[in-house]
Amino acid sequence: MRTISQLHQHRLEHDSKEHELVAAAVRENWAIAQSYTDRIRGFVRATIAAGQASGELRPGCARAMTCCLLEAMEGYLNPPRINTAAVRPKFDEMMDFCTGALRH
Repeated sequence: MRTISQLHQHRLEHDSKEHELVAAAVRENWAIAQSYTDRIRGFVRATIAAGQASGELRPGCARAMTCCLLEAMEGYLNPPRINTAAVRPKFDEMMDFCTGALRH
């Protein structure tokens, strides 16, 4: 998630036209953007399920936990919501909060 966030932030700062194109693709649910989002969601869900199986993460519905995690990280992962002027916790602060909520 950190890499995705950094890539979006870099694109916003260094290629605003490309960033706006990616943001439009997400806002308008282009097939390529939806496929990318689905792959990320699947990867995160599998990671949470593996963490639950190993006992590192608390039991529960992996799908719901995935949705909660991705919703919490939305401001860092969703191109239309990426904004350098936004007031929000730093990425590490939010990720620490989220992982703490998922731990067993």
